[in-house]
Amino acid sequence: MYADPPGMQGLLTNPGGSGRIPGLDQVEELMHAGLSYADDNDALQPRLAEAVPSAENGLWKLLPDGRMETVWTIRNGVFWQDGAPFTAADLVFSVQVNRDRDTGIVPPPILNLVESVEATDARTVVVRWKSTFIEADYLFTSGFVMPLPKHVLEHPFGGDKGGFLGVPYWRDEYIGLGPYRLQEWVPGSHLLMVATDAYVFGRPRIDQIEVRFIVDINAMIANLLSGAIAYPIGNGQLRIEQVLQIRDMTDQIRVLLGDRFGQTMALYPQFIDTNPPIVGNVEFRRALLMLIDRQELDDTINYGLSVLADSWLAPDQPEYPGVANRIVRYPYDPMRAVEIIQGLGYTRGQDGVFRDAAGQRLSLQIRYTEQNPTQGKTAHPVADYWKRAGMEVELASISPQLATNREYRVQYPAFELAGSGFGVQASSVKNYHSAQTALPENRFTGTNRARYRNPQVDSIIERYVVTIPKAERLALLGDLIHHQTDQLSVMALFYQASVAILGSIRIKGQTSGKVWNVHLWDVE
Repeated sequence: MYADPPGMQGLLTNPGGSGRIPGLDQVEELMHAGLSYADDNDALQPRLAEAVPSAENGLWKLLPDGRMETVWTIRNGVFWQDGAPFTAADLVFSVQVNRDRDTGIVPPPILNLVESVEATDARTVVVRWKSTFIEADYLFTSGFVMPLPKHVLEHPFGGDKGGFLGVPYWRDEYIGLGPYRLQEWVPGSHLLMVATDAYVFGRPRIDQIEVRFIVDINAMIANLLSGAIAYPIGNGQLRIEQVLQIRDMTDQIRVLLGDRFGQTMALYPQFIDTNPPIVGNVEFRRALLMLIDRQELDDTINYGLSVLADSWLAPDQPEYPGVANRIVRYPYDPMRAVEIIQGLGYTRGQDGVFRDAAGQRLSLQIRYTEQNPTQGKTAHPVADYWKRAGMEVELASISPQLATNREYRVQYPAFELAGSGFGVQASSVKNYHSAQTALPENRFTGTNRARYRNPQVDSIIERYVVTIPKAERLALLGDLIHHQTDQLSVMALFYQASVAILGSIRIKGQTSGKVWNVHLWDVE
């Protein structure tokens, strides 16, 4: 594990982002389990629940007044690792704890929409929501509200709130509902876990797992190559180059190369005070995208392990097949692109640079973040493609000092190159809404990176975030992506390749870089 965590409470105090301890979520999944989980295709599946609520199975109901209800029923025969039964009262207690800021916990934003959680019997809870919310089925999932043992934590929670996260439960006395239970935790060294005999899906085939704390990436690689560790938890810290190096140095380590996709690398046009104004012309943006050999970019930057992108939604996402035919695609065609630019009134001068009717040279700026190596590797060839076509291009790297300056970041003149992590969740799709436009009146705090404002897009998003039936929601997602790719409010280039190490060939049963099915793993 590429960290030395003080305990499991880090999942509650740093629930996401750069402050999260790498690999701690996988340690949690080894020892604990939620009511549902995301499978290898990121589709939500039932785990400790009999079913994931949906409109189709009747466990997710929309109420006439705009509120809604979701119903969860725990599987029969689920026990905490100390032998106590797992009940609906634990889930009610878990929501209560996660809402209490006095403990030092950062409450999951999803709880702002929860009106009440009621145990209707020992295995069933009814969650009432203040308004429609399309991620309600994620409530009792890793990263949101994971179950807590009421019989263990009720007393310390009712006492000193400030010391709640310091009680022994969070490390030495940790118990969960997962396939492995903690046997010992030695800070600075390792933790040892053993198979849970009463795990609801059967006793794991591997009897014991030792997780070593290694905070030096080179030491982790050396341990992998020597066979001292079988599987690097939190191996997302490894770069493509390092994973390829490991692959080439030994045939005893299995790696996953390009089976999944990371962020979408994209150009964001500026739509407010654009300079030059022609960037606001969709035909011009289409020509610029057709000038970029995105396949060559992928082959060079991702070692051919990914694919070019036509939208921010990656092909490995469950929703992609349902919207693929709505995506407007732009093939690499520099000759056609030049014709489009000339049709917009530009002619090449003797120096080969395009000029408008007034004789002004066509000049563009691309900003990118200095600290992100992929952005630098992408910005320079994109600039070269445009220069060869007849444009002047200035590359402006965003220094670490300016990276957090919101006013500077959103007021780029023409384009910013950035990685898009937006997904299909309501919170992500809302980032494209006009209300999220960064402006002086909101102190430039909006998350609409391109500052693209369109009533049609706003209407699609407003309907999307309140549409529970998946087929109807998917149709709206298709409408959104069609508009974005037709108008090129986001100019997707390629998906960053996702690489992972599965570890030693001695481990059988691994299907991805995830550990949700660890109880099925075995050793040759």
